[in-house]
Amino acid sequence: MSIGLTINQKSRQSGFTLLEVLVAFVLMTVAVVVIAQSFSGGLRNLARTDSYGTAALIADSQLAQVGIVYPVETVEIDQTEVMEDSEIGLENNYHWMISIAAYGLALEEDAVVTPGQQQLFQVSVKVDWKEGGDLKTLQISSLRQGPVEGGF
Repeated sequence: MSIGLTINQKSRQSGFTLLEVLVAFVLMTVAVVVIAQSFSGGLRNLARTDSYGTAALIADSQLAQVGIVYPVETVEIDQTEVMEDSEIGLENNYHWMISIAAYGLALEEDAVVTPGQQQLFQVSVKVDWKEGGDLKTLQISSLRQGPVEGGF
């Protein structure tokens, strides 16, 4: 008897409906798009951070050379460095400028300057580079001690 009932009963098929499959597919697609966008945004930020890091390295290096390679006196030095990333074959031009100017009070014209007298100079290093068609700038400043201008 139980065999007859099983044959006559309509068996229900198990599985997902078409609507359930479509909803799951849409949800997966949205999740994949969100993940891909965050990944590409992370790569853009990584490249931007690398450019700023290189600019900071150039600025710090040039600032460290003031008083050693470049004399501490009122002057502007203007140069361009080409940095090539051999791993990905990209080339970036970093343009830098050092500005050195007397800092603080200026000496009066009739002031007596003794040999070895020192004064402060403000040293600014500005680094410019292009990234994605935009001009980016990084500037750092410091004070250096040097001989009084117009002195012996």
